[in-house]
Amino acid sequence: MVEDAFDDDDAGFGRPLPPDDRIWRHPSEVGGIVHAARRRREVSNGKLIGFAMAAGLLGSVITVGALTAGGAFERSVVQQAPVVVTAPAAPIAAGIEPAGWPEIVRRLDPSLARVEATGGTESRTGTAIAFSSTAEGTYLVTSRDLVLDADKITLVLTGERRKRAELIGSDRYTNLAVLHLVGERLDPAPFSPSPIEAGSDAIVVSAGGSAARSAAVAKALVGSVDNTVRTRSGIEVQNLLRTDANITPDAKGGALVDASGSLIGVILVMATDETGVERFGYALPSRALQSTADSLIRTGFPTRVWLGISGSDLPAANAAELAIAGGAVLDNVAVDSPAAQCGLRSGDVVTKLNVTPVESMTRLVMILRELRPTDTVAVEYVRAGAQQRCFAALSQPPEAAASGNPALSNTSTTTPTAGVPGGTAGSVRAPATTPAPTTTAASPTSTAAQSS
Repeated sequence: MVEDAFDDDDAGFGRPLPPDDRIWRHPSEVGGIVHAARRRREVSNGKLIGFAMAAGLLGSVITVGALTAGGAFERSVVQQAPVVVTAPAAPIAAGIEPAGWPEIVRRLDPSLARVEATGGTESRTGTAIAFSSTAEGTYLVTSRDLVLDADKITLVLTGERRKRAELIGSDRYTNLAVLHLVGERLDPAPFSPSPIEAGSDAIVVSAGGSAARSAAVAKALVGSVDNTVRTRSGIEVQNLLRTDANITPDAKGGALVDASGSLIGVILVMATDETGVERFGYALPSRALQSTADSLIRTGFPTRVWLGISGSDLPAANAAELAIAGGAVLDNVAVDSPAAQCGLRSGDVVTKLNVTPVESMTRLVMILRELRPTDTVAVEYVRAGAQQRCFAALSQPPEAAASGNPALSNTSTTTPTAGVPGGTAGSVRAPATTPAPTTTAASPTSTAAQSS
C-alpha cells in the first residue's frame, strides 16, 4: 500500500495552519485575498454612490418645489442694463482740453510776440501777449517797463517777421501797457476765470530769442499772492503773484500759465538778485489785467470812474494823532467834480469808501476801480479831528467825456477787479490833465500826489 506523502507520521511534518493563522502566504493564496478585498471595496463604493444619488435627487425635488412656490418659473423676465463705471473727467477750462506742458506751449506760441523797444541809446527786449483781436489788427499786453519812453516799438512775429506797434496806453499803478498791431490778427490767449492760490503749479512762457525756434519755458510755482514790488520807474505795484521761476529779463511780459493752458497772470514786474540782474518774476493776476487792459483799449484810461481828487498817503505820525490806522489826504479837489459836489475839501482825510477802509491813496484808487461811473459811493473822512460822511455820485473822466467816447458808461461789460492799484494818469491816447505819481504806505514821508 502506498503511504500518504503528507502523513502526520512522515518525517515530522504536518498540514499547514489556516491562512489567517499564518504570517506568510503561498503565491497561490495571494490572488484570492486581493480579489476578496477588491470585491469588498466595490460593494462599499456602490453603496456610497447610491446614497449620494438618492440625496441629490431629494435635494433637486426640494429646490424645484421652492422655486415653483416663489414664482421663479413665471414667464415675465426683467432685463437689467449692465453698469459701466468710468473715472470722473478732469476739470477743463473753457475751450481747453487736457494736455501736457509741451502741447500747452505749442498752443500759446502763436499768441506771443517778441518786443524790441528803443529809446535814445537804450534798447529793451521782452514779450507781448495777444489780448484781443479785431478786423483792424490785434491788441497785445506787455510790461510798461519795456516800452516806457520808447521812440520805436517793434514786434517780432512767427518767422521773424518784424512789425511796428503803437502804444495805446499804459497804467503806472499796475505797470501794464497795451500795444496795437495793425494788419495782423493773432489768436488771443485764453484767460483763467478763477483766482489763483499760493502753491499752484504753473509755467512761465515767453517769446523766444532771435536764434530760438520756439517759445522759452520755465517751470514755476506760485509762491505767494498779494505782493507789492517797486517798478523801474519807482512806482510800487500791489496785488502781484510771486513765482519761484528763475527767468531772464527777456521773460518780462511773459505768460504765467496753469495746467489747463489758461493765463493766470502776466509777468509785468521783475525783482533783481544780489548781482542786480532782473531774475524773479511777479505777475498781475488775469482778472485785474483784463479789466485794466479793456479800459485802456476802450477809453485810453486804466479806470472808468472819476471822483475828482488828488492826494497822498497820510503820514504815520499824523494817523497816530488822529487815532486812525491810515488814510488818504486830499491835496486838491476839482471844481464841479463828484468830490466837490459831495462837499469834500483839500485837507480832508478819507478813511473809508462804502464799507471798505482806506489806509492810503493807492487803496482809495483800488476801491474806485471796482465801481462804475453811475455808482454812488459813501465817503467817510476826517476834518478838523471830526469824523464826517458824504455821498458822491461818480462819473466818467472828463477827458473821456469830452472825446465823446461812450465806453465808460454803465453799458460797459467789464467790471474792474478788487485790489487793482491805479489812477487815471498814464494814457497815451488821451492823457489825464494832472498826471502824478502815487505814494504808498511803504513810503509815508513822500509828498507826491495821486489823482483819481
